[in-house]
Amino acid sequence: MLLFHAFYLCNFIVFDMSSLSQLLKGAITGGYFAGLLYQARGLYKEALQSFQKSLDTEPNHVPSLVSTAIVLRQLDGQSLPVMKSFLTDALRLDRTNPSAWYNLGLVYKSETGVSALEAAECFEAAELLQESAPVEPFR
Repeated sequence: MLLFHAFYLCNFIVFDMSSLSQLLKGAITGGYFAGLLYQARGLYKEALQSFQKSLDTEPNHVPSLVSTAIVLRQLDGQSLPVMKSFLTDALRLDRTNPSAWYNLGLVYKSETGVSALEAAECFEAAELLQESAPVEPFR
């Protein structure tokens, strides 16, 4: 229901982000969903703050870890060790997350002195996991 409200607000009306924050307040992943909306609007600093709020509530929330790394890359792309840390934490918690593998491959590709083989292995893992992922996650 919470996701429906966020989807409705995002796609059918022009909305005020403070109103959305009130709607999502109290939900464990509210910061995560608000971060996705900020990110979609190109408001990367606000997205980063929202993902951090989500991680303050639930430090092991894998989607927030991955999204934080993605937004850091979108902001400046210079925080490679920090991005790598978020992604390796996400993979420590969920080795089957294709987005974490793909984004770790992007980090390795950007790093100087890292072999292209490491990046390629991450991209390959991401592709294999994405291909074998169920259409709907198991609950």
